[in-house]
Amino acid sequence: MLIIDCSAQQLRFNHVIGDGSSSDQFLAIAQDKYGFMWFGRQLSGLQRYDGYELKSYQREPDNPNSLADNWVECLVIDKENMFWIGTFGKGLDLFNPATNKFTHFVHNDKDPGSLGQEGEGGSFTIVLPV
Repeated sequence: MLIIDCSAQQLRFNHVIGDGSSSDQFLAIAQDKYGFMWFGRQLSGLQRYDGYELKSYQREPDNPNSLADNWVECLVIDKENMFWIGTFGKGLDLFNPATNKFTHFVHNDKDPGSLGQEGEGGSFTIVLPV
């Protein structure tokens, strides 16, 4: 991935390297209110780039406050700087960067207030005010 910083007639190119796996694609990208770049990866979960290095947020099986799945399909940052993360097969996560905690939302047939069931092709649509 190539990040370009354009300032005062100078161009600076930085090459951001993940884990080196060619199969670990970038699937989502967003910038938060502090200017950090966030990436959803196919295998490496959620990553934050601060201009110098990548910090990874991944699923930790023994930690219920970690990312639900390392396959991050989509990413939206709302006006409160909360991160809505769509995972592959594990529902929707809400990430609070102030606490570094993830809240999980999944479909439950017995709970009509739960996340809607996936549509045809395994997708669903959620509309958020950003």
